[in-house]
Amino acid sequence: MLRLSAACLLFFVTYVIVESYNSAPPIKEIPRDSALVSSGLRIAQKYAWQSCEGEFSCYSEVAAGFGEAYGTTGDSEQEAIAVFDGFIADKDLTEAQQNELRELFVAEFTQSKASNADSEAVNDEVQAAIRAGLSAGSMGVIDPDQAETSPTPEKVAEPVDEPVLKLGLGKDNDTEKTNSLISWVDGIIKDLGLGFGWAALYYSVLTAWWRGHTIGKRIMRIKVVKLDGSPLNLFESFGRYGGYTAGIATGLLGFLQIFWDPNRQTIQDKIAETLVLYRPPGAVPIPQLISEHHAPEPTSPEQA
Repeated sequence: MLRLSAACLLFFVTYVIVESYNSAPPIKEIPRDSALVSSGLRIAQKYAWQSCEGEFSCYSEVAAGFGEAYGTTGDSEQEAIAVFDGFIADKDLTEAQQNELRELFVAEFTQSKASNADSEAVNDEVQAAIRAGLSAGSMGVIDPDQAETSPTPEKVAEPVDEPVLKLGLGKDNDTEKTNSLISWVDGIIKDLGLGFGWAALYYSVLTAWWRGHTIGKRIMRIKVVKLDGSPLNLFESFGRYGGYTAGIATGLLGFLQIFWDPNRQTIQDKIAETLVLYRPPGAVPIPQLISEHHAPEPTSPEQA
């Protein structure tokens, strides 16, 4: 029973983790002009300068690259130059080399800043045009010259493909299969809870009520008795039912041990200290059979 409870708990924890992962809100994109991006560029620039090891050509590539990168942030030209001067101040460079690197940095910074501004302006224009078109379409605005000649086209809603979230566990492991797996596990948990609940009622109540019989045992003419021959009470019947769970937990070996056990006891009979006996019609009652078996042997006159 403890193994079944642990398995159910493991399924529940897995279900909660996957559900919380699927329902997690999307991570917001960090804006390019944030202070975090500028700090990251400064750290990267520091290690890039150190990796050049005094080569001026390497310094030129670093200056050009970071000038272009700083142009995409919100830093002004003066702020970017101040940061750049701080990095080249402790380098073994002549004043002419520093001026050359600074000019290269500023040129790349200005070009990147201008191209970034142009792209933002185009993006703003596109967004404004889209918003204007949507507002005009929602208000039903049409050209007056074409109002009488052309009929208003009917809007057909096109199906929108919903985004599929990949969990990263394989190229075919998508949300649909994950949900199916979760539903399958959830169904097993529910079926186990319902099935084991009714099975506990069936094997506990009927075995105690019918003195070792269930419906199937009555049909097969077999009976469950304790080792001393007495019938099981309700608590003992429930304890024997718990042995079925142990048989499942052992991979059905607990049920198969009837073939090699000397007393033909399965694992639930071992736990509950019971036996399953075949009682055909006209068989000697079990109490009488036990009393005859344990009765003292009569002594003969010669032995007396």
